[in-house]
Amino acid sequence: MDRTLKDPVIHIFFAFLAPLNKSNSIVVNALPTKHGPLDEVGESIAKMSKETANKEKRFSCDVCKIKFRYRSQLDIHKRRHNGEKPFKCESCGNQFFTKSELNSHKLVHIHERPHECRICGTKFKRQSHLSQHMRTHSEERPFECEICKQAFKHKNYLTRHLRSHSEERPFECKICKQAFKHTHHLTRHLRSHSDERPFGCEKCKQVFKYKYNLNPANRL
Repeated sequence: MDRTLKDPVIHIFFAFLAPLNKSNSIVVNALPTKHGPLDEVGESIAKMSKETANKEKRFSCDVCKIKFRYRSQLDIHKRRHNGEKPFKCESCGNQFFTKSELNSHKLVHIHERPHECRICGTKFKRQSHLSQHMRTHSEERPFECEICKQAFKHKNYLTRHLRSHSEERPFECKICKQAFKHTHHLTRHLRSHSDERPFGCEKCKQVFKYKYNLNPANRL
């Protein structure tokens, strides 16, 4: 017996069919029974899904006529016809059609360190890291303070130095709100709020909060 699926409970079961039928009212020849297969309903779903999918593929490739649902998919597909590979691997120079292809390729290099220091043999993943390292073997100091003209090998050293010319104290203790110019000063200060004693004397086995206490002259 033909029956229109108007019942709210049945509509929940067939909610995924709503985009396929604007009336939200689907007529089938046979409803599924407790033990029966969903043959007719399944065929109806498959047919309607296929028809809808074909209708949604509005963007066609001029070369091979393959159709896509979204223009972005078509744009990516066209790269395979014209050879455009905009995603380049920084490690080996290989290029790829999509970012996902590049990300998959990067797994090949995950443990590689192809950039080697000719002086000490230390290896790095990136050329930029090697360039920074090479300054440790030279007197090159490209980062100069505009105030006092003191020069540094690395940019982060200059950034830290510049705080000595200002009242900026960006590192604040969450316990007492005291602020510091440098993160290592905050780290040292935090020991005053705890029982941490990381510095031990090898001779007498005493432990101290601060490194300078290891010198007997500083213990008074």
